[in-house]
Amino acid sequence: MKNLLVLSLTLAISTNAFSAIATLQSGNGKVEILAIGNPSALKIKGTGNGPTGSIDFSVKQTTGELEFDLESLDTGIKLRNEHMKKKYLQIETFPKAKLQILNIDLQGNDFSKDFSLMETKFDGVLSLHGIEKPVSGIASIHKQASIADVKANFKINIKDYGIETPSFAGVTVTEAVTVTVDTKASIQ
Repeated sequence: MKNLLVLSLTLAISTNAFSAIATLQSGNGKVEILAIGNPSALKIKGTGNGPTGSIDFSVKQTTGELEFDLESLDTGIKLRNEHMKKKYLQIETFPKAKLQILNIDLQGNDFSKDFSLMETKFDGVLSLHGIEKPVSGIASIHKQASIADVKANFKINIKDYGIETPSFAGVTVTEAVTVTVDTKASIQ
């Protein structure tokens, strides 16, 4: 019985030893959005600062919380930026988007060591425009020493978040938007 207790404690301690917190700062990356217009030849791409927050990479379950400043989005056209931010995203009321990461599948990789994970699934909850909805996507992680390069993408439907379908001068944007996050995280 004593050996079983010692084994249980050893497993609990060793499992916790492989946990690492990765901190993200907005200057270390970017967030991109891609929406297709109708006619479909029009592609609207917006780029903004990388997210801030942290990800707790753990053997048991990798979780985290990221925040993105919607004001930093830039589509390259001043008038389109103004319409997107004021009329559709309503950043005066909803200035940030938040992604709560519920799980990233590390596929057995030990975060205490260097590794590259080219494609893995993640699940989370996106809070945008005052509405929370579950999201799933694909991530890649390249971990070397105390830096993790994290890239992820997922799709959302803007109608799910109560955002009016953008339309201007006869061009309407589809409701499906692809979100891509590309960032570097410092590991503590």
